[in-house]
Amino acid sequence: MQWKSLIGDFRDFVAGERKKQPSLGELRELVNFAREANEVLRSILPIGPEVVPEMTYGEAISYFVKNRPTDSRVAKGAMLLQDHPQGRMLVQVFLDKNHDLACDSSGKPYGRRLVIKRLDAELADAFGGQDLIVVE
Repeated sequence: MQWKSLIGDFRDFVAGERKKQPSLGELRELVNFAREANEVLRSILPIGPEVVPEMTYGEAISYFVKNRPTDSRVAKGAMLLQDHPQGRMLVQVFLDKNHDLACDSSGKPYGRRLVIKRLDAELADAFGGQDLIVVE
């Protein structure tokens, strides 16, 4: 199964629009994709200079609203979480309508990486124990 389809199926399941729960294999495939994507992003998006004590749901969503590129290809955003020696790394990127990374003319993805100590309860609930959220 392609990762774009898997993300859509998982999002539909979380939203209650898909009756069949994703299989364990499908969820593992999604997590593996998230890890691989994070490795690519790590090499091209700088980490901010500070460690953020707490990331709230409101702050995370506000980033997508306030920093949305004017690029007409941008349709949604995504957030990835990964363990980091100082806490957790939060990657926020913008995607096109096909769930592909939206990049500037030099090929650099629009987005940011932060090291955070913890998520607030609302953001932790939004992740629901997963490493990836697609924000529309």
